[in-house]
Order: sequence, then C-alpha cells, then structure tokens
Amino acid sequence: MNNAAALKAPSKLTQIKESLLTLSLLVVPSKYRASVYYNTGSDHNFFTEKSHYLNMGYWKDDPQTMDEACQAMAKLAAEAAQVGPEDRILDAGFGFGDQDIFWMQHFAPQHITGINVTASQVKMARERVADLHLEERIDLRSGSATEMPFEQASFDKVISVESAFHFVTREKFFHEAYRVLRPGGRLVVIDTIPLATQTREVNRLERALYYTFLPTPKENVYLSDTYIQKLEKAGFQNVSVTSIREHVLPPVIHYLSKRLQDPDIIARVSPSVRKTWLNLQKPGTFAYRIVNTLDYIVAVGDKPQG
Repeated sequence: MNNAAALKAPSKLTQIKESLLTLSLLVVPSKYRASVYYNTGSDHNFFTEKSHYLNMGYWKDDPQTMDEACQAMAKLAAEAAQVGPEDRILDAGFGFGDQDIFWMQHFAPQHITGINVTASQVKMARERVADLHLEERIDLRSGSATEMPFEQASFDKVISVESAFHFVTREKFFHEAYRVLRPGGRLVVIDTIPLATQTREVNRLERALYYTFLPTPKENVYLSDTYIQKLEKAGFQNVSVTSIREHVLPPVIHYLSKRLQDPDIIARVSPSVRKTWLNLQKPGTFAYRIVNTLDYIVAVGDKPQG
C-alpha cells in the first residue's frame, strides 16, 4: 500500500480551496454534503502512516499506531458480519478501499462490491485494487447507499463502516440493505449516534453547525432504541446495537494528542483540520462539547431466511 507519510503536502491554493468547500456546506443540499465533505482534502487530511483508512480505529487491544487501530476496526466489522469464503459482500462507503483489501486478504470472501459517492476516493481506491491485481474480486464503484444499483437478494453481507450517519437517510439505507441482501444475510453498521445521557449538552446553534459540517442529516440523529426500531421496521431480526465508545473515542483522542505534533502530519494535514482535532481535548471548545455527546456503536441485523 502507499505510504501516507510520503504524500506531498497540500499547497496554499489547495488549502484555500478546501476552506471554501467547507464553507459551502452551509448552503449545499444535505444529499450532496458527504461528497463535498470528503472531497475537501481527504487524500491528505488523515492520520495514518502506511494506509489510507479514514475510520477512528478500534483501540481495545492497545494498537500502537493509527494504522493498526483502523485495521482492527475493519477486522471487528468482518467478524461481526461473520464473513466467510462463500460470501458476496457489499461495502457501503468504502473510503480509499483499505478495508476491502484487508477483508479480501484476511477473510477471503468470494467477492466484494463497494459503493461510494466521493469520486476522488473511488478513483484512488480502484487504482489501489488494480495495483494488487484484485480487480476480479473487488469491484469498487460510484453509487448511493440509499439508491443501490443492484438487484434484490444480490449479497450475503452488507457492511458500512463509519459512513451511515452521512446517508440521506440512514433509514433508507436500512431498507435498501434489506432489499439487496439474500435471505439469511446480515447487515453490520459501525456508526455514531447521540449518547442518551448527553443529548441536551449542546445548544441549538452548535448542533446545527454539527449537522452541517460533519455532515449528518437531522433525520439520522436518534438514540439506540430508535435505531433498533428502524432496523426492525426495515425487516431485520436478531437486531442488536452495542456501544464500543470506550474503545474508540477516548483512545483515539489521546493518541492524536501526540500524533498531531508529528512532522508528517504538520506538513500534510491542513491547519484547520489539525486545530479541530486538537480542540477535541480542550474543555469548552465546540469540538470538545460535540464529541462528548457522541456514542459509537456496532449495529447488527439479520434478514429472515424466508
């Protein structure tokens, strides 16, 4: 895989463009915000060293790097989905393709199809798959998770890692996932939702800014009980929603308190992005207040056999 540290630092012009794109989120319709958001420098605004993962990592077993933690998150998703050699997988929101490459190399499913709305990510991910000569087993393409271009009962597993909170709406994604799953198939969603004990800690203006700049549609902001109800309404059974917040948010913030000072990060990551992540550690800042209202979950649901 490409070495993240070797990437060229963004130019001043690129940084200005990113700032303008970020401001445009105030007026861009919600269904386009995720694409705009991830086009604002996602090819250099990340904190790994040897990979291009964009998730926050799973830190339960004390990984030493962001790369290891992000890979552990991919492993957690595959294990929750019970990925096996006969499975045809749909990955909704594949980023730069790291998790799909990892799943193929370590779990060896029959085939992986991915959909993603961000053109720059699709392009790079496809190139990386081609470099590894995995095109026949990993097909990554542009597409919406709420309007999937697939026939019903096309996949054994649908997985979404840290993407579903962007979908307009997540509930539409649940119904689409159910449609394209074969009887007996499984949906796994690694996601963020509000903490039940913290839902009133952020004022209306802050929450509106959060919806705009994350970006998360207001329709996707609900607690775990509602999450379960929406999965069940879509047709899923054996539904569970499990919080893994303690193994994600506090440890990644602690890790980044040091990582953000590394020369490759200072050179590559835009100052505004670094500042936002640094503020996650500072009580009283908007970023700190927001992150302390978030839960981080693994949701699982099965499509009935018949």
